[in-house]
Amino acid sequence: MNITEFDEMASCEKSHWWFIGRRAIMDSVLNKFIHNKNNQILEIGCGTGGNLELLKNYGIVSAVEPDQHAISITMGNGFLSVQKGGLPDSLPKFDKKFDLICLFDVLEHVEDHLSGLKNCKKLLNPNGKVIITVPALKLLWSQHDEVHNHKRRYTNKEIISLVSQSGLKIVYCSYFNFFLFPTILLTRLVKALLNSKKGSDLKKQNSFFNVILKNIFSFEKYFIPRLILPIGVSIVVVAENVD
Repeated sequence: MNITEFDEMASCEKSHWWFIGRRAIMDSVLNKFIHNKNNQILEIGCGTGGNLELLKNYGIVSAVEPDQHAISITMGNGFLSVQKGGLPDSLPKFDKKFDLICLFDVLEHVEDHLSGLKNCKKLLNPNGKVIITVPALKLLWSQHDEVHNHKRRYTNKEIISLVSQSGLKIVYCSYFNFFLFPTILLTRLVKALLNSKKGSDLKKQNSFFNVILKNIFSFEKYFIPRLILPIGVSIVVVAENVD
């Protein structure tokens, strides 16, 4: 991602329906699987820091981000525990291990995603967990993926296989962004037919539609992680270090 995209993300991360909805769903997942509030937590690929306040509700948070401009934005907002680094093999050296590692829409950027997950596993305490979100289904590939330098989109089966190969045990896996899937699929197919070059989908929205989309997307927090949804725009995985 370039500087413009990070600036755009920072400007709408607190208000855009997609960011709000994903945080609501991740809070539901965290509340289900993270049982105390004193965890050592690491977010890898924290971007401009939009998830860090949520994660602070579950423990002491450290963060890693490969882009210096994104780090500057995050630290400018008062979060100082951000180090430069990334997957698969340029993580900083830590003097501790973690109870929870979060990879929110990160693995799709990593060429050697299996090595990246194996290196995450090395940073986990016994029974520590990883929470992963990734974009789903090659059918949904669009200019948005190109702008964000995605290497791939995943099926449920593919991400389960990848996480299992890394040595982590799958605890939960489901598609999400289920209710908006038909609309997003249709929109991306039309853009592809028109050869649209509008770039990222994560831009400021009309406030009326933003509220509607936020409410539809956030409503899935009542289903995830209680159910496994059959299809969606994204996938969430919870995995555990059983060593």
